[in-house]
Amino acid sequence: MRISEACSAIERDFSHKTNKPCDNAMEIGKMCRTLFSCIFYWMGVGVASAQQGTDSDPAQGSAQTAEQSLPPNDSSAVVGAGASYDAVPVANATAEAEPATTRERSSTNSIIEEVVVTAQKREENVQNVPISISAFSAEKLEALGVKSADQLGKITPGLTFSNQAGYSLIFLRGVGNNAFLPSADPVVPIYLDGVALLAGQGVTSTLGRVERVEVLKGPQGTLFGRNSTGGAISIVTPDPGPDLTADVQSELANNGTLNELVFLNLPIADGLGATLTGYSQQHDPYTTNLAGATVATYSRGGRLKLVWNVTEDLSFNASASYGEQSSNAGTTGQLTRVAPDFSLIIPQDPKLDYHYSENVVGGSVTNMTFFAGGGNWRLPWVDLKFIGSYQHQNSPYQAYDYDGSTLPVLSFNSYDLYFRQSSAELQVLSSESTPLNEYFSWVGGVYYLDGTGGYPHLNLSVANGNQSAGVLSIIPSLDGFINSLNGLLDTVGIGPIAGLTGPITLVSGGLLNTESLSGYFQGTTHFQDIFDLSQELNLILGARVDHESRSLSDNRLGIVQPVGTSMNEIRLIPFSVPEVTALQVPIKVGLQWFPVEQTQLYGSFSRGFTAPTYSTVNFFGPPNAVKGAKTNAYELGAKTELFDRALRLNGAVFYTDVYNAITGFASITSGGVVEFDNVPRSKIKGAEIDATWQPLPDFDPGLVILGSASYLNAKYTKYPDGRGYDPNTGLSFGPGNPVPVLGAARDFSGNDIDRTPHFSYNLGINQSFPLGETGELGINVATNYSDGFFFDPQNAPEYASPSFQLWDASVAYTYIPWNLRITAFGKNLTKELYPASVFVLDTGRFQEPNDPRTFGLRLQYTFGV
Repeated sequence: MRISEACSAIERDFSHKTNKPCDNAMEIGKMCRTLFSCIFYWMGVGVASAQQGTDSDPAQGSAQTAEQSLPPNDSSAVVGAGASYDAVPVANATAEAEPATTRERSSTNSIIEEVVVTAQKREENVQNVPISISAFSAEKLEALGVKSADQLGKITPGLTFSNQAGYSLIFLRGVGNNAFLPSADPVVPIYLDGVALLAGQGVTSTLGRVERVEVLKGPQGTLFGRNSTGGAISIVTPDPGPDLTADVQSELANNGTLNELVFLNLPIADGLGATLTGYSQQHDPYTTNLAGATVATYSRGGRLKLVWNVTEDLSFNASASYGEQSSNAGTTGQLTRVAPDFSLIIPQDPKLDYHYSENVVGGSVTNMTFFAGGGNWRLPWVDLKFIGSYQHQNSPYQAYDYDGSTLPVLSFNSYDLYFRQSSAELQVLSSESTPLNEYFSWVGGVYYLDGTGGYPHLNLSVANGNQSAGVLSIIPSLDGFINSLNGLLDTVGIGPIAGLTGPITLVSGGLLNTESLSGYFQGTTHFQDIFDLSQELNLILGARVDHESRSLSDNRLGIVQPVGTSMNEIRLIPFSVPEVTALQVPIKVGLQWFPVEQTQLYGSFSRGFTAPTYSTVNFFGPPNAVKGAKTNAYELGAKTELFDRALRLNGAVFYTDVYNAITGFASITSGGVVEFDNVPRSKIKGAEIDATWQPLPDFDPGLVILGSASYLNAKYTKYPDGRGYDPNTGLSFGPGNPVPVLGAARDFSGNDIDRTPHFSYNLGINQSFPLGETGELGINVATNYSDGFFFDPQNAPEYASPSFQLWDASVAYTYIPWNLRITAFGKNLTKELYPASVFVLDTGRFQEPNDPRTFGLRLQYTFGV
């Protein structure tokens, strides 16, 4: 706060006091405290905010909930960083005179915060954890306009989200997989309150009300377990508090956008409380079908969380949530480059825009149910924690137009895709009362998972209509497909369909069954206490033993024929595949050193594994099994706070070696479904930096600059048997087809890893202004940039995304007496247009544009603060 503002506060306070007796000791005391505060600011000392934590108690610096970010309803004048007079007692004068490194800097800006994370299964200040983490509190997410998990890539360089056939593909630091069937486990899993969410559709929907989100980078296999070879995204929801509070948000924007969020904190009884969240997001489809209907776009649901603190040492929790999501993202696209073979019958879309023309209503609808419960028990020597969960996800509607045109040539649909999963985890943690804990702290546990699901029915419709009858016979690349199909029909006594002159619907299916059991242990040796060192030095060692088995059931090929007014499936061939098992041992070795106060240096080696799996479905043969992937990651990092904690600077350099990464390829020669392959070896070299800077802490504490950047050199170093599509002919090439190969495999060694830009960054400027006693104004401007990258390992420029840069901005006014905030915002202000998704098939190149420019208003009201 400026000196003139502080002195104006004194004048207002004195003028108000002149109407009261001068011997009022309380009033004089308040004026004196105000004067002391002004002197301290003149000296550059500052006033500690009552809402911030200290180094000695990092838990006090945990991410506040959004309702806490609104200033209290206090009629007293505001001093310094928004602390009221009553929040700065005279007794604090001594503490304020201490060196600046021992106190928290005052700030009116909610982005300045000390975030507590649970990356190592216990609460720690993010600056003290020897892991590269991007952590975001609810306030920061709100200021940056992030409402769903797939928007985290805008504020986390090196993290990319894309959508293919309705499935989310996540790459972090160049580690990911582009195989998108439900059996393709994400290598960057998403966790909700410690529970791994089901893969596939729906996981990137609305965040709802959260306390914080943590993006953990690099393999997390020892503590987070299976498949987290690229990292993990942890979403933490708020626990109930002791006071009745409510928070309501409503957002109205162009493109028919209407978003609503309601949060209720409800104390039920002594030690028992609940939180209730309801959300709804909807907008007009960003891409519309000129030839027919378009699937509605919405996301809605609710979450209930109960916490019962029986005693100080024992607590129980339970949560339940339900969500629905409908979208055409990743399931529709513009055929902007038709394959030469199909150009005889399929028209080409002239350019990338927000319109397409398809006879199929492409899209997906997903329902998700989530239950979890557990408890925490502080025993005399250790702490116990239990987490149990059950999830069910089903998609009553999925449809994809394979030919991307108004002709009924090739299309997919499914109406009963589902997955269900149960898990249980028991954690044992050392505590302050554990013998020798000051020398060696540790965490261990056991984890069990059981799941099943997939496609009971996946339908492929061919020449399904009079308009396309007989036209497929003139497409040479489909000869092998037709011959294979007729060969199968002949084996079951059905006559051949010459050139597919009539409509036919094939049916495939397959359910993946998974069972996993693991045990883990990670310990930290504190050399400072063992050898009485002047500097903190820690050694981290961890390992996990994971046994996993997988099998397929109900895998088959069938054909649908009309019987009266119904459709009847005739099962042609049952497919049988052997069970696959794996015994994997992720490990971690790390060294952590604090050479000076508020500065950490660390180095680590981590090994993670991805479970082996199947392609799940295949129309012309048994699904192929693929090996599990192994990732070795080396990292050196630093975290520091400089210039009297005005600058927080974190950085890391890393090298990652990946063996047998899983990738996917779709072609009509396998019925149009995805087949998985292993890439023998890949290497990633990279560096990243993250900064939070308060450039004028004494004269403008509300000004904060945020920035982060990532550089990646990610290559497939050994990939001799690559599969893809020739850009000139449109014909597929590579091994694995059940029909004569249309082209020899091509060597992709030396190609860039797909969906991984070389350079990306984000930069934001956030300014908060106090407006007298009753208001506050916040302005945020942010940009994020991404280099161009390829959407498949082939690296053909025809199948790539160019570089792009997005600009967002918002202005928020808070009326403190009413706890009311109004925000005007704009996203993609420059109307940047680029392909957010590129999908290459036999028929050609499908492109889907990014979200268009959006501008609107958001209203937030908080009750009970």
